[in-house]
Amino acid sequence: MSLPFDCTLRSLAADRHPLRRLWAVPGGLLLAAWIAWFGAASVPVTVVSDSARLVTVIPPRLLTAPDDATVVTLDLGLGETVRAGQVVAVLDSEPLRTRLREARSRQAALLAELAALAAQAAAARGGLAEEAQAATAQAGQLSAELRRAEAAAELAARDRQRRQRLRVAGLLSAAEAERAGAEAEQLDAAAAGLRLGRAATSRGRRAAAADRRALLAQTAREEAGLRGELAAAAAEVESLARQLASLRVRAPFAGRLGAQTLLHPGSLVRRGDPLLTLVPSGNSDNVCKVRAELPGAARRALRVGQSARVSLGAAGAAPRTVLAAFVAAIAAAPAAGAEPVVVELVFSAGRRLPTSPSLDGAPCEVEIELARRTPLELVLEALGRTGSRLPSPARP
Repeated sequence: MSLPFDCTLRSLAADRHPLRRLWAVPGGLLLAAWIAWFGAASVPVTVVSDSARLVTVIPPRLLTAPDDATVVTLDLGLGETVRAGQVVAVLDSEPLRTRLREARSRQAALLAELAALAAQAAAARGGLAEEAQAATAQAGQLSAELRRAEAAAELAARDRQRRQRLRVAGLLSAAEAERAGAEAEQLDAAAAGLRLGRAATSRGRRAAAADRRALLAQTAREEAGLRGELAAAAAEVESLARQLASLRVRAPFAGRLGAQTLLHPGSLVRRGDPLLTLVPSGNSDNVCKVRAELPGAARRALRVGQSARVSLGAAGAAPRTVLAAFVAAIAAAPAAGAEPVVVELVFSAGRRLPTSPSLDGAPCEVEIELARRTPLELVLEALGRTGSRLPSPARP
């Protein structure tokens, strides 16, 4: 005899079977884990660039001939790596070398002439000092002689007066009185001659000293002129030496050689003729930056310092090089808010760019991490945006 709802009761009994209850435990654990992940996990929110290109910090440099010269060596080939300051081409110029030899000879001649003038001036100064000493000694001697002569003349004048009194008194003959007068006049004339000689000697000494000083002044003027010429000659020698040194063309920075002019040893080049192109290489942080355009909607979330990933190479090409970077600058907002936002990114230190003849303008793709959100926050933000787009209900 069958009971009503027999099948339903058997189904309920099967559902209450112990083995089926065991499946509820892992299911509950999975549900709890998913709920925990949904509410607490951190998910990156990123934005991808509409377009991005590399911009070289150090652009490729065209190395040219610094002067009219002849090629001596130009042995480096396309793609070779060079260090900063390494000689990449050696040129030579015989006219420059000739001018340098002439300038050095003129400099040596001026030095010799200046040395001779300096010796002449030293001799003139020494002669002036010796003449001053000799004049002092001679003046002293003349003064002593003049004092003796004046003393003798004064004594003779007194003796003449005494003899004149004796002659008037009749105690002395006229001849003796006249002889005493003649002696007094002779001694007086001798003293006057000594005075004139001393004055003439003094004038001669002053004239000789003036001549010496004039010679010294002229020597000083000539010496100043020679020093000016010597300075100009030294500057010319230094300039020509720098020009010759510049004929050893050196790499201004580390890099690789790009396009190279087909020149051989002995080839003549003119000033400004191209020799080779140097492409910068090294760490990406000192070679290139990235300029990217992002959707205008991401402007509010963009911040300087946000991390980013730069994928080098054309879109869809494989393999692509991915380098870490960060936002360095954000362009000011244009008048229209829907315009793309332009950002500048700098590669993280130590990252190396792939070797390329030219990196400037190479396309790439930029992905910037704007923030980190939980899945729950993302769902709520999406629902909020969807709700804001729904039409408002019509009012009765």
